[in-house]
Amino acid sequence: ITIVVGWTAILSNSIYGLFAPRVMGYGQSQLSATYSAAAVLMVATQIVFPRIIAKFGEHKACMAGILAVATGIGGQSLTRVQPLHSLLYMINR
Repeated sequence: ITIVVGWTAILSNSIYGLFAPRVMGYGQSQLSATYSAAAVLMVATQIVFPRIIAKFGEHKACMAGILAVATGIGGQSLTRVQPLHSLLYMINR
């Protein structure tokens, strides 16, 4: 599971860098802002993550993470409307 989710995160991040400018019309500044916001969200998640594990347990937290990645990637493939598309990208992170 870790390898699949990790590889998915790497591929979705690199492919989004190609997808967003061509399909969504992002410029470099918009793409950089999206990546920066996702990085801040990932750091914040790492700070809160131990509390989530303590409260819900390892299995439920893992299940929630896998569902979040599936929702983010699946939703991005179906919608092009902003800000929903960016929100799904953040959920994917």
